[in-house]
Amino acid sequence: MRMPLLPGWLLLLLLLWSSAAQAIDAGRGLHQLQHTSWTVRDGAPEDIVSITQGNDGYLWVGTHAGISRFDGLRFAPLVASEGSFPDKVPLAMQRASDGGMWVGWQVGGISHVKHGVVRNFGEAQGVQPGAIWGFAIDGQGAVWAAGVSGISRFDGHQWKTLGAAQGYTAQKASAVFADRAGRVGVFSEKGLFIWQPQQARFAPPIGRLDLRAPPQQDRNGRIYLLELRGIRIIDSLERYDRLDHRWIYRDTSGTSGSMLVDRAGSLWFDSQYGLHRTRSSGSLGPQQRGISADTESFLPSNGLSDVVIASLCEDNEGNVWVATAGGLDRFREAGPVVLGSNRKPGTLNPFRAQRLLPGANGAMWLGRRDDAATLTLVEADGTVRQAPRIGRVDALIGAGASLWAASDGALHEFAVSDGKRLRRIAFPAASAALNTMREGAVAADGTIWAIFSGAGAFQYRDGTWRRELLLPGAGSRLPLMLLADSGGRVWFSYADGSLVMFGAGRLHAYGPLQGLDIGKISGLAQYQGQLWAGGEKGVALWRGERFVQLQAAPAAAVQGVVGLLRATDGSLWLNTASGVTHIAASEVLHALHDPAYVMQTHSYDAIDGLHGGISLLQGRSVAEASDGKIWFSRQSATFWFDPHNRLPPLPPPQAEILALQVDGVSVAPADLQRLPAGTRDLQFTYNASSLGTPARLRFQYMLEGYDRHWQHAGSQRQAQYTGLGPGAYRFRVMAINGDGVPSEQPAQLALRVLPAMHQTWWFRSLGVLLLSAGVFVLLRWRLRRHDTQLKARLEVQQAERERIARELHDTLLQGTQAMILHFHMASLALAPGDPARAAMQQALDNAESLLREGRNQVHHLRTGEETDMPWCVVLQREGERLALQHGVRFRYGEHGDTTTLQLDDAHEIYRIVIEAMRNAFRHARAQLIEVQVSHDADSVDITVRDDGQGMPANVMSDGHLAGHWGLPGMRERADRLGAQLTHSTRLGGGTQWHLHLPVHRKPGNWLTRCLPHWLRWR
Repeated sequence: MRMPLLPGWLLLLLLLWSSAAQAIDAGRGLHQLQHTSWTVRDGAPEDIVSITQGNDGYLWVGTHAGISRFDGLRFAPLVASEGSFPDKVPLAMQRASDGGMWVGWQVGGISHVKHGVVRNFGEAQGVQPGAIWGFAIDGQGAVWAAGVSGISRFDGHQWKTLGAAQGYTAQKASAVFADRAGRVGVFSEKGLFIWQPQQARFAPPIGRLDLRAPPQQDRNGRIYLLELRGIRIIDSLERYDRLDHRWIYRDTSGTSGSMLVDRAGSLWFDSQYGLHRTRSSGSLGPQQRGISADTESFLPSNGLSDVVIASLCEDNEGNVWVATAGGLDRFREAGPVVLGSNRKPGTLNPFRAQRLLPGANGAMWLGRRDDAATLTLVEADGTVRQAPRIGRVDALIGAGASLWAASDGALHEFAVSDGKRLRRIAFPAASAALNTMREGAVAADGTIWAIFSGAGAFQYRDGTWRRELLLPGAGSRLPLMLLADSGGRVWFSYADGSLVMFGAGRLHAYGPLQGLDIGKISGLAQYQGQLWAGGEKGVALWRGERFVQLQAAPAAAVQGVVGLLRATDGSLWLNTASGVTHIAASEVLHALHDPAYVMQTHSYDAIDGLHGGISLLQGRSVAEASDGKIWFSRQSATFWFDPHNRLPPLPPPQAEILALQVDGVSVAPADLQRLPAGTRDLQFTYNASSLGTPARLRFQYMLEGYDRHWQHAGSQRQAQYTGLGPGAYRFRVMAINGDGVPSEQPAQLALRVLPAMHQTWWFRSLGVLLLSAGVFVLLRWRLRRHDTQLKARLEVQQAERERIARELHDTLLQGTQAMILHFHMASLALAPGDPARAAMQQALDNAESLLREGRNQVHHLRTGEETDMPWCVVLQREGERLALQHGVRFRYGEHGDTTTLQLDDAHEIYRIVIEAMRNAFRHARAQLIEVQVSHDADSVDITVRDDGQGMPANVMSDGHLAGHWGLPGMRERADRLGAQLTHSTRLGGGTQWHLHLPVHRKPGNWLTRCLPHWLRWR
């Protein structure tokens, strides 16, 4: 197997470049670091022998029971997905350049582990027999392994045990070390063997001194040597057995067994007493014993899980990990620096629940309401100094160079610079019942304003305490908080959420009507003339005569405010019920210009060591020191933030998909591309490592092929999917740490759900084919059924038409013929020149015409055939005949191409228009009758008009003449056609009929002709 190797110097440069900022500040005291320990009760494994951070970001923990991985929250045994481990006790672990991990075992052999795949190397693969004690990577990227039987080297292709042929003549290799120059040093019972770059063998050994652990080299190139006598710095490997520098630590009774030089250059080591850290280059002489004077110690009495330390490790976030016989300890540089954190475990912090007041030179005055407490001065570096004892401190008031402390029934004035007592002012007699001052302030004119428990608000001026009668309840109503601003105004907040301002002898009240609706107000602050108020429901800013409530995300970050401060740099700090909130100055400025803007916040809570809450009545819980540090006090501790030394963002977390379960059964990687058909439930388990703040990790995931957008999972580490169909999917997951930094690349897992038989493409194609055939057969059946029904209806219609034709022929036509014969015979009896005979002859001709029309209609009823003459021509000829008969002028006009109509439609039009023309000729007494036919693309319009006497009024109103059915028949025929028939009286006399008939074009194919019948089931 070919494993890619990176040169050791390149690995070192990459490590320094990417992580130099991720180191614990050497100026931060050991006891000012956040310390957390995990023991067996917390799930930590027993008997830890080695620890290191893997390329996956997890902390790899080697024990006598195997290897576990720790993500900062949970320990999980490392289980091989392919291959197996040859032993359970890993004595050494080293990150591999290909992203895996090298593991050296107690029983011998080396394993390479990557993504759960284990490959083992033993004697047959070139590894020396026996236990493996340590690894190193040289300048060319080769891996060296030291052990009980000597030294081996992996060149990227294979392991090779080095011996006398390569100049190594020792039996064992106690430790192996690669310096920045690329040289490799192997320490043994015969001294130090050095392998130079580009050489093929070791130089002859030098010295006789053997080591228990490999040396450490800091970023400045200094080499720290841990030997049986103690720890010291050497100038070079060649002078390792010479005392060039003083001892850092020396104790023959129980010397150190572990050592770590962190990225900031601090040395961590252990002794028989516990853990130590120093920046010293050595201060002990050759005959001295002990530890350098500037060394800090962290002992079991301070909370260390055990005095016996097995291994030390620094992760990529700068956290230092300590493996002990009792568990695992972590030292982390958190944002807040807690005061008095070197106390014994389980004891209360003596600096909890303090009132804060800035002193000189970055110092801070502290006072607490406790019989055992007193006024305390804390220097900028955290050094605690006691001021004169005055009993418990109820309140602190700043007034320029003076400090006022309320204690034992009086106000005591001290000099801020040195704490010298200046004077004493007794409390007013009205406060004697409780004798407690809750809060106070000194106004611009020197007046002292104070709130006394059970008594209300008072002011001290000209040597006398008195109430301000303009205040609510004439001053007897008890305020929660007060503030004297630079403009000479004094502000008081009350339990009902209201706020009053007293100034220039007038009182102004503010509440919801003035924009102030943030609940009980416990925090008041002033910044460059601006008044800030913090309460239960948020933060508000006073502008003129109104308050404006500011918005933030998340909203909970600015709720439950007890104290607030607008710092010198313009940022906003809040002491809230859930922790501390910081809002950058740029965000605050944006909100000042646009109150609707949602400010982004950064919160600190129990994850940063801020345990416990804060009392609503704890005044002066946040203050800014003269050096710019922001101090806070809560029920559990007092701490500060240094805005000038902000922690760099954490490195991107690396997400990892741990497992996939299908219907409750774990799936092996080899089966991901053939998940069984009918798969219903998929559960993905994923994780990421953020060893400093794992509880702040947030995740988002997406199943490509199912989700359209990323799903935000919060801190949840599982994703559930149900009802997936067959197909290819890709699950992707990303982690986002507490600083908002996302994973550089999402972890992903490709899978495929196989289709069931009914879900295959060929089955669906067959189904579509069968369905199409079924539809075709059903359509043909429906068409045939429709044809049969249509034929039956037509036969019934034809039979009825023939019956009507017979009846008309046998009755009306025969009777008319008989009448014509009778009249003809009668006309013959008249003289040929008799006018009556001519009139009768004319009537007989009309009767003959009517008879011929009747015979044509009977013929049409029997055969369904119509005359070959176009319907428009029939109309024109009928009009001309009526004009000739009645002696009235007739005019016919036609526009457009003649529209071809169905026979029934043409017949109905003919009857409507003929009826209109006949009525005009018979009743209108007109001089001219006109018919206009207009053919359009989608309609036919016919107009019949005359210039006669017009239609009678009763006919116009009723629509017909009683006993006559011509007009109703015209309308019925028009309705049957779907046409519009209207009539009107013309201006100047006469009547006009208008018929508008929409023309429906014939469908273009047989399917569209059949669909209307198909849809119309009968």
